[in-house]
Amino acid sequence: MKNVLSRWLLRVRGIRMGKYRDFLVFLFFLIVSACFWFLQSLDETLEVDIVAPLALHNVPENVRITAPLPSEVLVSVRDKGATLVRYYRKGKIDSVFVDFNQYDNGLISSGVQIPRADVQRIVQSKLESTTRILGMLPDTLDFYYNRGHGKLLPVAIRGTV
Repeated sequence: MKNVLSRWLLRVRGIRMGKYRDFLVFLFFLIVSACFWFLQSLDETLEVDIVAPLALHNVPENVRITAPLPSEVLVSVRDKGATLVRYYRKGKIDSVFVDFNQYDNGLISSGVQIPRADVQRIVQSKLESTTRILGMLPDTLDFYYNRGHGKLLPVAIRGTV
């Protein structure tokens, strides 16, 4: 074991001192310059798209959602590169909860259209203070609900396809 280790060390010393020395010096400085370039690019302001999960919160038991909200919102944001790297490390931002009681108008059956400014305010609360929202998709968020009893029925196809 000791003999193998000493033979390996001699081989590494031979590479450092031999004909590959210029290549290794070049490779070292190439890696150092790539690191400096990466750090410099993190200081620039960038624009990226982030996926924000969306959920309806505080729905009463007697309310049936007939046309739900989309499951996620695509948000275009602008910020420094270091902050955006943090968002990508986490994967997604925290779930965005829309409060049903805030938009409930007390009718038996109704459709609710959530203003874009409200959704941006909720999403902004999940982001860093330096991050600016540029846009969102979908543009309008709406859902429909019905008060009363609901029943889930099994659906089966009778016939041949």
